[in-house]
Amino acid sequence: MRSVLLTFLALQSTVGGNGHVSDSLMAVAEQALSNGQPWKASRAIAPLLESPTTRTPPTILLAARAAAGWDGWEAVTRLLMGQDWLDSTFEGEGRALLARAMVERGDPNAVDHARLALAGTANDRKKGERYLVLARAFDRTGRLDSASTAYRQAALRLPLVADWLYLRAAGVIVDSTARAELFALVKSAAARDRIRWTDALASERTGYLPRAIRLYEQLGSSITALRLRAVTAKNPTEKAQVRREMVALLPKLSVAQVPSALNVLDGELSPLSREDELVVSRRAAAASQLERSARGFAKVTRTGSLAEGDQITYGTVLARLGRHREAIAQFERVKSGARLAEARYLRARSLFRTAGDAAANAALREVRDSFPEETTWSATAAWLLADALVEDGNDSAAAREFAEIARRFPSTSQGERAAFQASLLQFIGDEDSLAAQGVRSAGRAQARRIGSHRGDLLVRTSVGSGR
Repeated sequence: MRSVLLTFLALQSTVGGNGHVSDSLMAVAEQALSNGQPWKASRAIAPLLESPTTRTPPTILLAARAAAGWDGWEAVTRLLMGQDWLDSTFEGEGRALLARAMVERGDPNAVDHARLALAGTANDRKKGERYLVLARAFDRTGRLDSASTAYRQAALRLPLVADWLYLRAAGVIVDSTARAELFALVKSAAARDRIRWTDALASERTGYLPRAIRLYEQLGSSITALRLRAVTAKNPTEKAQVRREMVALLPKLSVAQVPSALNVLDGELSPLSREDELVVSRRAAAASQLERSARGFAKVTRTGSLAEGDQITYGTVLARLGRHREAIAQFERVKSGARLAEARYLRARSLFRTAGDAAANAALREVRDSFPEETTWSATAAWLLADALVEDGNDSAAAREFAEIARRFPSTSQGERAAFQASLLQFIGDEDSLAAQGVRSAGRAQARRIGSHRGDLLVRTSVGSGR
């Protein structure tokens, strides 16, 4: 909005001709770029691109700089491609911007444009920046020796980032001896910490996989090492050993690491046995990789039934995916056992989404009354019933339900809170109490805030909880 206002004011204040209008809009755009607002700069200068009289090389270049600021590389290419002034003016900045845009877009012609950009300036810093673009262009096209040379040339001209550029130069070179020479040029502690990683990546990229595997194992990057071992396995026996190790590793991984391991298992190490698929599906569920977990459980059920715990996990995954009818079917397959009450409670929750409140509330009452020894699930079902009454505006019935929860389940967290809920609802429902009349509205809102559980009640039932 501020950019539009500035543009409007500029137009209103420049009654002296198109040149003044153009200068004012250019100034607005330059100021926006200086303030770190490239998108506003693009909006400010856009009117000048619509007329042949104002679509001048300076205007086009400024528009390209603004687009580059918000990673609008397609716009940069569209603005600059085919312009005949790219190499003859502005120290080749137009050509340099076009080259970078082509690199970012993965255009194989980027190398040619980056070379032309290098010839357009004698400024050492700008030359360093353009060598970096050229290096990336070579890198993207697999011309690794040329990329390494260009990275080194950039490092010589950009001392503030030289260490990182030497790492890049080493990371694309085949010869490990030459790589070591480049590592010796790296001085800062932060960059030196990346040397072994760079060595491993370079070994992998240049095809020296046994060396890469060894380095990744030393670095503790077990998933990557196992992936490369799967790629280099010489026979089914070796691949089966890698698969066993990856499946055994899976439960020990952090949530953030699980997707990478799943990709390897589903790629280089497939197909999985039924037993392995169960391990994978459970871990995928616990790591919120819900689609992968559902696919795995579905595959397993085609070859046999699931144990009680897996049935509940599968149903919970389906419910979290919004597939409540399928979830209900899974919960109903739990006919007995220690987790029957849990399965019945989770079924009731899904019934809210498929069969309506009446059916769901009836199912909750069944859980509340049929499993007195399972106080966690009975109390939770009772609480959800009371909460539904609050939401329906039936405060007196909700108060009675909360009071019953407090009486029947005093040692549970629901029972402890229910006593307060019951008292609060009784208080705000007392028509004869002037104090109640004064706080009724706020009290009802507080009751709903404390008691509202329909959307997210009982997070401890999430998959992978172990209950």
